[in-house]
Amino acid sequence: MFYFPFSDRENIRFDPSNEPMGAAGYSMRAVVEYLAPDAFEDIKVFAERDPQSGAVIRATGVLKFDAGKTATFDVGYTAGAAVMDLTVAGTSGILTQDDFVLDWKSGFGFDNPDIPTGFIHRSGMATRKDFAFIETPGEKSQHGLMVDSFADLIRNDDDTARETWLSATAKTQGFLDAIWRQIQPRG
Repeated sequence: MFYFPFSDRENIRFDPSNEPMGAAGYSMRAVVEYLAPDAFEDIKVFAERDPQSGAVIRATGVLKFDAGKTATFDVGYTAGAAVMDLTVAGTSGILTQDDFVLDWKSGFGFDNPDIPTGFIHRSGMATRKDFAFIETPGEKSQHGLMVDSFADLIRNDDDTARETWLSATAKTQGFLDAIWRQIQPRG
């Protein structure tokens, strides 16, 4: 789930000719990284458009992939708070992260050095008091690490690393394209 409280109709996010996917574009990279699916089996997406510009301001969907994997997403600009929640559920437990887009500690939109970066792990019939918060401290901010990764791809002539990034990027865009096709008005 990713919500960003935003209603500035002069911003690119409300201009379908410059940002055609609008809010729907925020949804698939986490699926590629954490679920690692190969192919779609089914998809259902619902979208809300801004009545003035026609921009997608909210999208909700369910995707079924190979090997019984599923993903849901809910993204938009219509909630009254910033929400960046990721939940990964598997047979051995559930991981939850509340800052998967911009970390609260040092994301370029936030600067809260007292909020540790990490995730919650729970399993079995644990109650809230039993949930484990796993800190994942880093020496650099996530946007600093992203820039370093891009620079390493350029500096180090590592075809395997480049292919890994290219493959993940193509898969992300393919899933976004499938979502976009579902959002288009039927005519």
